[in-house]
Order: sequence, then C-alpha cells, then structure tokens
Amino acid sequence: MAISPGLRKAILATLKISPMTLSRRARSFAQRHGPMSGDEARWIIAHEAGIDLRTHNLNQAQLDRVRELRPITEAAQPETRRSRRSPSARPAPASVPASDAAPTPAAMFNARNLHPAVVRRSRGLFVGGHNKDAVRAAFQSVNNRVQRLSGLSRDGQPLMADAFREVGPALQMTVLANQSEVDEHNGTRFMMMGAWTGMRNPRAHEDKWEPDNDVAAVLDALSFASLLHRLLNRCEAYRASNP
Repeated sequence: MAISPGLRKAILATLKISPMTLSRRARSFAQRHGPMSGDEARWIIAHEAGIDLRTHNLNQAQLDRVRELRPITEAAQPETRRSRRSPSARPAPASVPASDAAPTPAAMFNARNLHPAVVRRSRGLFVGGHNKDAVRAAFQSVNNRVQRLSGLSRDGQPLMADAFREVGPALQMTVLANQSEVDEHNGTRFMMMGAWTGMRNPRAHEDKWEPDNDVAAVLDALSFASLLHRLLNRCEAYRASNP
C-alpha cells in the first residue's frame, strides 16, 4: 500500500524538500538500510522527522514493520551522528514505541519475507495463534501447486516422487545436463516427499502437535514451505523458457 497523500505532504512540509528529493532520499535510504520498499523507507523518514504515523492511516502491520526496521536503521547510523543526540533530545513518537517489548506475531511473520503463497494461506492463521493450522496449510499449498503444475492427480508423497522422478520428470528446474543439476533435482524430490510426510501429515492426523508450541520452529517450518514454493517458481520459469 503506497503512502497516503497526506503523509507525503507532511514529509515534504516538515523537511522542506521537493517530491523529487524525497524520492531520491527514499531510494538511497532503502539501498543503505534494506531490504525494504520505497514506501517503507518513506515511513522511516517520516518517523525520524517526528511525524506521528498513526494519524496517516497506517495499519497495525505497517506500524509493526516500522518498529521492526528502526533498530536496523539506527544501528547503521555513523557514531558521530548518534553522538550528537543529547539526553534531552526529543523522544520517539508514540506511534512506534521505542521499547524492548517482544515483537508481535505479525511483525515476526512479516520479517521472514515468505513466499506469497505461504502469506496467503498461513499469515492469518499464524497471527491468530493457530500455529498447527498455519504450518499444515503452508505445506498443503505446496502439494496443491505441484498437482496443478504437474497435471498429476496423485497426492502427497507419491505425487512428489512422481512429479520429480529422475527420468522424464513432470517438473524440473534445469536441463539436468550434469551431476550438480541432477543432484539438485533429486534433492528437491526428497525434500518435497519429506515435507509432506514429516511436516504436513502429523498436523493433519493429530489434534495437537507439540512442536508447534515453539514459535521459532513454526516460523522455520513456514520458511521451509516458502523455499519449496520458490523451487516451484524455478520449475515454472524453466517450463516457460523450454516450451
């Protein structure tokens, strides 16, 4: 979501700069302190200018993102710049509390930069505290995508084994012309098969799954599902370039 016209106007008026200068400053800021989008850079610039972001229609996830990025940008500031701040300097605006409070589930999820397919299926579940369902849904989305891309009607481990079989695979990322490419292909098949049996199945068969009480482990599982989706992105790219 782009910044609102009101926030843009407030930045220009507060810093007394032109729109072109703001764009250049945001690009430079994102390059120095990224990864972040140009709009996220503008949010940080506004925050550092003392503008209360809450009054400019940022939602909670966007405020969480600003709070998440602030330690990165502050750590990157030269020591001479930070040393100019006196003890009586203006405190951070209330819109982004400068505290040691634990990050929110939304902030932790957003920080992973997960594949859009995982975001669509799992973000709401994770933020709502449904960790088991979030992981199950992420790996189910991988299965569904393999079915769609391969055209195979099988399911689960047999589907993965067939779609990524060594000879005449339905899905591949490279031409499989050398041992490294073959190894990557075979490894992907084993990861896909193991993800279904080891990650999705326990959460489909059990009412509760103890490992999902560990939030860090849940985020790692979602990152694994995200990796599998990115491998499928490569399969799609290979197919498009080798019709």
